Amino acid sequence: MKTFWNIVITVVLVSAAAMGMYYVQQSTIDDLTAKNKSLTSDIKKLKADNNTQNTSDSDKQTASTTYKSEKGVTVTVATPTNSAKVTSPLTVTGSVPGSWSFEAQFSVRLIDAQGNLLADSPAKLQGDWMTDNLVPFTATLSFGQGASKNGTLVLLKDNPSGLAQNNDSVVIPVTF
Repeated sequence: MKTFWNIVITVVLVSAAAMGMYYVQQSTIDDLTAKNKSLTSDIKKLKADNNTQNTSDSDKQTASTTYKSEKGVTVTVATPTNSAKVTSPLTVTGSVPGSWSFEAQFSVRLIDAQGNLLADSPAKLQGDWMTDNLVPFTATLSFGQGASKNGTLVLLKDNPSGLAQNNDSVVIPVTF
C-alpha cells in the first residue's frame, strides 16, 4: 500500500513540475512573440522612413529619380543621378521591385557610347526580395576609362527563365 501512495505522490509531483515548466516556457514564448511584433513594427517604420524621399537642398540625402522600365515598371535610382559624371568605383543605389531580382540580385552594367562593356556587377537587394514592392538595392562597379566621354548605366531585371518576353531594363545616361 505504501508503494501505491509513493507512486501517486511521484506522479502528482512530476505532473506539477511539468505543468510549471510548461507555463514558464509559454510565458517566455509570449514575451518573445510580443518583442518580435514590436521589432517588426520598428523595422517597417524604419523602412518607410528610409524610403521617404527628401528633396531639401539642406538635406544630405540625394532625392531619387524615378524611371520607367521598357515594360513600364517603376524603378528609382538615388545614385548616380541622370547624366552624372561617374568615376570608379561607382556605387549605384536605389529601389526596384523585388520581382526584378532572383535570389535578391540583378545585374547592373556600365557601357560606353561605343557599346563596350566597362563593368558588370550584381546589385544586391537590402530587404525582402519576395515581393512586388520596391526594395532598396546597392551595387558597386569598378571600371577603367572607356573610349568615349559618355555612356549608359543599365539595370537589368534578372531573368532566370531566359525567355525574351521576361526581359526588362532601365537605361540611365552617364558621363565619364
